[in-house]
Amino acid sequence: MGPFVSAFFGRVFLIIWLWGESEYREDYVWMKIGL
Repeated sequence: MGPFVSAFFGRVFLIIWLWGESEYREDYVWMKIGL
C-alpha cells in the first residue's frame, strides 16, 4: 500500500478509536485480519 492509503487507514482507525464505538472497533479489527 502507498503512504496515502496507510495514512488514510491510520486516520480512520484513530477516529474510530476516539469515537469509542466498540462494535466499529471490532469491525475494523476483522477487516485488518481479512486483509
